[in-house]
Amino acid sequence: MAESPYHNLFAAGWSDVRREFDMTDAEPEQVIYASYEYENYSGYADVLYRNGESYFYASGSHCSCYGLEGQWEPEEVSREALLGQVDRANYGFFKDKADLIRAAVAA
Repeated sequence: MAESPYHNLFAAGWSDVRREFDMTDAEPEQVIYASYEYENYSGYADVLYRNGESYFYASGSHCSCYGLEGQWEPEEVSREALLGQVDRANYGFFKDKADLIRAAVAA
């Protein structure tokens, strides 16, 4: 069985993503990775998904006073741009998840 693409505070699935970002988008065709971590009064989230041939990336962060509400602004990203981000990344999501992203766009 394949590992779930949902992690940390998004572990229950798309319903968690919708609730935390306070949005109503339907679940995409394929969620590649979705994670929301909250520690020391701040949080950050990354969501990478695919609908058809298009990839989308959304992220958000906050301090203790707020949550992810109002930050849902997924950007369409081409396969080539995703691979370029992975190749150039020195830190962060695209560096940490490089193998996962490469595998997802190769499929």
